[in-house]
Amino acid sequence: MVGGSFVKSLDFYTRNNVNITSKSFWSRYISITMDIRDVLIIMTIFILTQQHQTNLTGSVLFNNNGHILAECPNTTLQIEFSSACTDTCPESAPFLFGTVCLSFCPVGYVAHAGTCMYDIPRREQETKINLICPTEFCPLENPYCDEYRCVTTCPQGMYIEEQSCVYTCSKSKPHMFNYTCVMDCPRTYPYTENNICVMNCSIGYVQLGNSCVKACPHGKYRTKTNCVDSCSSEGMFELVIWNTGLCLANCPLFTNINGNICNTHCPHGSDLLWNMSCVGQCPDSMPFVYVLSKRLPPFETPVCLPVCPDQTYVDGRTCVVKCSQGMRIDDRNCVRNCPSVRKFIHQEKCLSICPSNLVVHGTSCVQNCPANAKYTFNSTCIDKCPTGYAVLGDECVTSCPGALILFQGKCSLTCPNDLFIFNGSCVDRCPLTHQYKDVSSVNSVLAVIACRQSCTKPYIYNMTCSDYCPHDTYRYNHTCVDNCSKIGMFGHYSICVSKCPSGYIINDDSCSRSCPKETPFVFNGSCRSECLSTHTIHLPDWLFYQKIIRCVNSCSSDRVEFNGKCVDRCPVVTAYFNGSCVEECPLSHKFNTTSDYFRYKYQCVSNCKVNAPFSLEDKCVNICPHFSINSSCVARCPESHSFVYHERAGRSQCVKECPGNTYTIYNKCYKQCLDPLVSFLGNLSCLQQCPTTHKFRYMYSNNEKLFRCEKTCSKPLFISGDKCLHNCPVSKPYSKGQTCVATCGSSYPFFHPVTKQCLKDCPQPYVLSNNTCIQKCPPDARFLVNNVCTKSCPPAMKLWSPQQKGNVCGSTCTHGFVEQNKTCVTSCSGGHVIINNKCTGSKYCPREYKYTESSSNGNICRKSCLKGQYIQSLTCVRQCSKYYVENECVDRCPITHPYTDIQRFRTGSFPKECHKNCKPSQYVEGFHCTSLCNSGLYIAMDKTCVNKCPPSHPFRRKNILDAVCDKACGDSYLVDQNNNCMEEQKCKDQKDMFIYKDKCVQECPPHSFLDMTNTRCLSLSDGTLIIGFILITISMALVVCTCCLLKCRYPSFQTNKSKDLEDNDEESHLLLDVNGEGDCGAETCQEIHDLSSSGHYVPARDCHNEQVSMANTSIPMVQVHAPMVPVFDELQEVYVGEKDIDENTQVKTTKDEEIDESRERLTSKSTDDGVFLQ
Repeated sequence: MVGGSFVKSLDFYTRNNVNITSKSFWSRYISITMDIRDVLIIMTIFILTQQHQTNLTGSVLFNNNGHILAECPNTTLQIEFSSACTDTCPESAPFLFGTVCLSFCPVGYVAHAGTCMYDIPRREQETKINLICPTEFCPLENPYCDEYRCVTTCPQGMYIEEQSCVYTCSKSKPHMFNYTCVMDCPRTYPYTENNICVMNCSIGYVQLGNSCVKACPHGKYRTKTNCVDSCSSEGMFELVIWNTGLCLANCPLFTNINGNICNTHCPHGSDLLWNMSCVGQCPDSMPFVYVLSKRLPPFETPVCLPVCPDQTYVDGRTCVVKCSQGMRIDDRNCVRNCPSVRKFIHQEKCLSICPSNLVVHGTSCVQNCPANAKYTFNSTCIDKCPTGYAVLGDECVTSCPGALILFQGKCSLTCPNDLFIFNGSCVDRCPLTHQYKDVSSVNSVLAVIACRQSCTKPYIYNMTCSDYCPHDTYRYNHTCVDNCSKIGMFGHYSICVSKCPSGYIINDDSCSRSCPKETPFVFNGSCRSECLSTHTIHLPDWLFYQKIIRCVNSCSSDRVEFNGKCVDRCPVVTAYFNGSCVEECPLSHKFNTTSDYFRYKYQCVSNCKVNAPFSLEDKCVNICPHFSINSSCVARCPESHSFVYHERAGRSQCVKECPGNTYTIYNKCYKQCLDPLVSFLGNLSCLQQCPTTHKFRYMYSNNEKLFRCEKTCSKPLFISGDKCLHNCPVSKPYSKGQTCVATCGSSYPFFHPVTKQCLKDCPQPYVLSNNTCIQKCPPDARFLVNNVCTKSCPPAMKLWSPQQKGNVCGSTCTHGFVEQNKTCVTSCSGGHVIINNKCTGSKYCPREYKYTESSSNGNICRKSCLKGQYIQSLTCVRQCSKYYVENECVDRCPITHPYTDIQRFRTGSFPKECHKNCKPSQYVEGFHCTSLCNSGLYIAMDKTCVNKCPPSHPFRRKNILDAVCDKACGDSYLVDQNNNCMEEQKCKDQKDMFIYKDKCVQECPPHSFLDMTNTRCLSLSDGTLIIGFILITISMALVVCTCCLLKCRYPSFQTNKSKDLEDNDEESHLLLDVNGEGDCGAETCQEIHDLSSSGHYVPARDCHNEQVSMANTSIPMVQVHAPMVPVFDELQEVYVGEKDIDENTQVKTTKDEEIDESRERLTSKSTDDGVFLQ
């Protein structure tokens, strides 16, 4: 087929949205085309496409990113009356109306956030009333009057009219200019827009006389800038759309022209728009009809087109976005039936083949096959699989993949329950060679049983491999058994063990935590039905929170035995003896005594102990009912022990005489005398009344009411008659010093309400009422005058302020109150201001009170703010909201005080003080004063924080907490490669670091060399004379030695100076003897190397195998890289030229290269033998 390759490639380009109408496309395509016939076809089609493209220009079609469209896509916007699409509306047409960007909003619409929205008439809001002040009401420094308050500027949202701040301008001065109401706008601002004088109308507005309006009035037409009576006078076309008359330079392509009028609709019978004319039928050059719906929303316009736009389909001669119901899409054409070459249907489209993810059913491409043809074979739905194929789900396969099993012609995940898997098939029994059954899961859901030769799982049960043993079985050596007793073991948690673990008991061949009711007793770790005769005592016990009964022969130390059982404690009617509870004590321990031990209340003892030291009728008691003698209770004391010693209450002991330190009265002895007797230490006797020398009776024990005689009453005791008391009695409730009195008297007229102490004055916070110091005045005397409660305030102190302790009288109100109408109140009513702690009758401060302070009482007028306050907008405040300079609050620091402190350790919002300069101890970081730079780096000169050192201060010196940038590092310091200052000694101590001038470097720079210490780099310009002398001396010596050696070995050397010697590429060493001996023995000489005048190596002989040494051993050893003669020549040239080189100037000449090359080949090496040349 002629041009077949071209057609295929052209189809490829068109399917990939390549513009084949461009000249650049054709020129590139022809250049790579090999067939001349294709070239001819291409030229023909190019001419046709150019003609086709020209035809497009006469229609409403346009090119948008390679797509031919009639109107913009849904994802973009159309710019008014043009063929341009955009994502956002441009400045020339900023208002969005539907899907069209317009330069104005139509009549009845208003612009809101760039969108034309339907204008809903709003009810006029109530405007505030303008308060006009009298002329010259305010002074020049505050010239404007805002509701009778003089201000420097009117508040935001208000305008100036006749020196008053107003909300709206009056009719006499209806316009606004510079926030001032004026009668007429100035010439430079000639137009009014919303009653504001403007220089030009805003976007979306047009001029109507001297006004800027959003829409022209009815009967007028809108140009870009003005409202006109007629477009013809402007030489323009008229277009009436959206209730708006427009003047356009040209009619849009989607309108028809009638004179100078652009019509949006064609008359009936000529409904189609062609070439801006109305026709009844489209011509053959533009045969297709497309209905425009987005050019002039909401109007629709049918137009004639040469081709249908992209992303539309051809239905007859109509371009549609979607084909009709029952129609198919065949290459952008709506057809009822697909052609045979594209017979397959997918999503109502005709395809030559179905997509790879779909299958064929008849002529349809489907996701799944239907029930009557549910199997897929070669991507086609069939009713059953061919012979030799197995069913895998809904697919026909040659064999079952993976772990699937073939059963009755189908691939299955598992065999039926009574079958097993063997060799990929289901069998009814496993062969002897594979007798183990292995259960494994498939897809984590199904399980299959396969025949295995051996088990890979850990356990075997009834010839089945398993990961674990079944319930009610036990594990033993990878085998599951039903009963452990068959193998002589015990069952414990599904495991067979040789013995039960600690804490478990044996019950019916298993390890258990408790015994059943039938065998409740435990002996030797096993459950039994009864205890043995040797262990008859029952011991209740706990095992893992379970009660058990152990068989024992005796109770443990924490139990006692009672009636053959170990119990926690003996019953109350019994006594404890020898580990058991008995009802009667034996004769050996006949005394029955009480016990504090919780396991028994009574105990049998041989004698009474300390806790019950007395015996009374075979019982040990703590207290005898009458008297005691020798630990026995008696009814009366015998004559031999006639004194009764009352040791303490309930302890009366018969003694021969009273013990020492006891008080005696008659034949009785007391440790303390009991009330009503009083103890007297003078003669250790109990008295009815104290003697005159110790007349004061003092109760030193309130609990036992014990008294003793005292000489005086010590503080804090009080004296009442002959008694020392802790508190005064009711008959004498007051105290003067330590003495209790009935009344305080005139010298101490007041008393403390709590302590009843007589006082001359009431202390704070008490007040005086009826000679009593109290915390609050009573209701019948609620006024306070000089801290005394009265019934009313005196005339000179007519004002009273309510306080917690009473109403304080005074000539002025106390703190926290202000005076209003001769009354002290907490705040002024009606919003009136406060002057001199009094409420005024005005809401505004007088002119001389220029500052106000907001307080809990109200707004206070002040001539100046108090100390510690700040001025913020003529208001006195305790704290500024942002910044402050001296005592004035500011929104930001002024240029005269630009710096603020950085508070690093404070949280919350707080004001910052503006400083003229930072403190000497602080650093400057931007406009902040800080105690430490964030970057940790600052310039030494002015302590300015920086991120890196500037060129003016390039060197970085470390401190303890930060680093400083300086012009120089200073003495005994060097500069490292990062411009950091370091101590000179640290550079010397570091390996592979050298000192070069004032720097510490890793290697010596060009034009320098190491000194003898190998620590410093010396510049060649510094050491030229020394090194030049040394090297020239060495060079001369080497030349002399070389000549001698050559003359000795080659006598004809002088006559053959120009003869080229034999080349030798192998490098070796030349050993010279310059001691003057020059003995050349041919039989002992070895081959060495020499140099010719051309610089090549020449074989020579080493005489006597002796190395040549320098006569002057003081000359340093120098190592020279071959060839030697060129090196010497270079050195002479280098050192001569080096003297005039400035070390701070880079000389980029060939001499620099020669110096570097020579230096690389020249090193020095000292040996004991002499000069070693390499």
